[in-house]
Amino acid sequence: MLSLPSNCSKSGNIFSSYNKQYKLAAVLGKGSYGPLYLAKQTLGKSSYHVIKCLTKSGHKVTDFHLKEIELMKKLTGHKNIIALEFICETPASFYIGMEHCCHGDLYDAITKPQNDHPYPSITGNFEVIKHIFLEILEGVIYSHGNSVYHRDLKPENVLIGRNGTVKIADFGLATSNFWSDEYGCGSSFYMSPELQDKHFCAKNKFFSCYSSQDTSNPIYCSPFADIWSLGVIFINLIFGRNPWKTATMSDPTFKEFTKNPKILLYLFPLSKTGYNICISMLQLDPSKRASASTIHKLVSNATDFFSKPKNMTPKITKNEYPKPQNIIDSETPNSNRHPNTNNIIQTPQEQQPFYSIEAAPNYQNPKPILYPPPIQNNKCENIPNINIKNPNLNYFNDKQF
Repeated sequence: MLSLPSNCSKSGNIFSSYNKQYKLAAVLGKGSYGPLYLAKQTLGKSSYHVIKCLTKSGHKVTDFHLKEIELMKKLTGHKNIIALEFICETPASFYIGMEHCCHGDLYDAITKPQNDHPYPSITGNFEVIKHIFLEILEGVIYSHGNSVYHRDLKPENVLIGRNGTVKIADFGLATSNFWSDEYGCGSSFYMSPELQDKHFCAKNKFFSCYSSQDTSNPIYCSPFADIWSLGVIFINLIFGRNPWKTATMSDPTFKEFTKNPKILLYLFPLSKTGYNICISMLQLDPSKRASASTIHKLVSNATDFFSKPKNMTPKITKNEYPKPQNIIDSETPNSNRHPNTNNIIQTPQEQQPFYSIEAAPNYQNPKPILYPPPIQNNKCENIPNINIKNPNLNYFNDKQF
């Protein structure tokens, strides 16, 4: 069981931890289990921090929150993962103190260029895209190396700190299980096909794995799911668009992609290098997706992503391919923001599987899914909502491409 710091306390609007004090200054937004606050350090050097409130409601919800805290503690210390600074427990809630990333998230950086931002223009800027994606990969490599699999990687969960450092955040859906049967984890735009249809691999005769106690119930590989999400993020960075709404056969673009992966070359002007990097992540067969370390090497050696040579032009035999859509998709609910709905790329992979299935950890009997529905009308201890006008305070609110 996770042990919480004994020298962390809360009195009204002030948290005290390790000879530091944090005073709540504003409400940033509302998460699934409680509000998010901006807090100012009042002792010593003045600085801003974020405090995430997780409301308790029964043993399952409490265990769910403790798991998130445990995984965050495990990863804190890497420059590309959001730092956990303190944890405070009250009878009603957990409060997670984290560093404040003053430049918001990657989604806003892609869709709302600002001159005073460390990355004022991302789309089409090879050096910036390469730098940002390498930093994301370094965070994923560290996370996977410590047996933590995010399962909700997307631009909204990638924050940008004061010096432009890219940091992965929000481990609420993360797991330490290499194999899992918890389906539907993540955001639909970034969710791999095997997470949205548990029989996807079996239907397509891809590598499939089953629990030894239930051969009718397939399980999936958690790191492979993260790699797929990285492939979609890579497209977001280069073109500011999404490949599809959902990687399911009900999505016309994805369905066409399963028939002819070169549709992505038709829709995006990718170079041969960019194309190869994309297909290393967006393999339909999970076992053929590259590891984060291998992708890091491919990206490090890349000299371009989007200058498509003439000899890469695919032979298109149909004229009914889905057309690119606008960046803002009016049909997408406001509660889910995602890079635009356009089309993306992938073709047969030339590389060998990078994760050795034989060397994978032995699968433990899956536990019941511990993802309870969000609590309605979350309330932490009464804290006044102090409005502070600051354009950088909205990065926790959901948006859409």
